[in-house]
Amino acid sequence: MNIVEYLSSLPAEKYHYLPNKGNAGDSLISYAAYQLFNESNLNYEKVKLEGKWSYKVAEKSRR
Repeated sequence: MNIVEYLSSLPAEKYHYLPNKGNAGDSLISYAAYQLFNESNLNYEKVKLEGKWSYKVAEKSRR
């Protein structure tokens, strides 16, 4: 299973993406992440690190 197949198989929820505000290399990583999310039809939202966060990590059972 490749990464696109894995992301496509995740539950249909909204996921949050917090890009790193680093240098040009981090911008390239973010750009590639957006392409990957779109190719996987992942329902995502870009977020900013402000205030308190409650989150869960996306995991799929390996059974």
